[in-house]
Formats: sequence, C-alpha cells, structure tokens
Amino acid sequence: MHEYAISVDGLTYSHNPGSPPSLLNISLHLPPGSRTLLVGANGGGKSTLLQILAGKRLVKNADIRVKGKDVFRDSPDGVTFLGTEWFVSCLLLQNWRSTARPFEGQ
Repeated sequence: MHEYAISVDGLTYSHNPGSPPSLLNISLHLPPGSRTLLVGANGGGKSTLLQILAGKRLVKNADIRVKGKDVFRDSPDGVTFLGTEWFVSCLLLQNWRSTARPFEGQ
C-alpha cells in the first residue's frame, strides 16, 4: 500500500507565460481514504488545482503521483475528467428515491 493516495510536490502553474502564477510551489499529500475540503478565495487556484489533478491541464515542473505512480508521465491512458455531472445525477437519483419511498404502492 502506498503512503499517499495523491501526492503533489513543487507545483507552480501560470495560465499564460510571463503572468504571475495562480499556483506557487504547492505541496499536497492525501492519505488513502481521506476526505479533503479545498477552500479559498475566488480566483485562488482551487479549480486550476483540480483540473491539473484530473489531467485537464499539464504541468512539467511538479511531481504529481496517484498511489505512488506518476500517471501523467508514465501512462496517461485511462485518466479522465468526470466533471460534476456524474455526482449530481447520482445525488438526484438518491434524493428522488428517498422522497418517493414513502409513497410506494399508492
């Protein structure tokens, strides 16, 4: 078992060359099974960090690993960005089922 499920070291990212970085020297280590809340100001780089972790934005200057493997350099196949649609759809279905349950058979 790997010590961290997700590990990021030395991540710096600018949206445009020459512009100030939106992420500067970020390090993040998430143990398996952990839950993490990402909080910050509007424009603070939260979405950018998640896009990088999902493989939607590529960086060359950081060590990013999932279960100890650099999936972005070793094997990008199978890495995808799901967005929120899958979660929202599942959540809506659960809410609908829990609301409809008291009325079953009527």
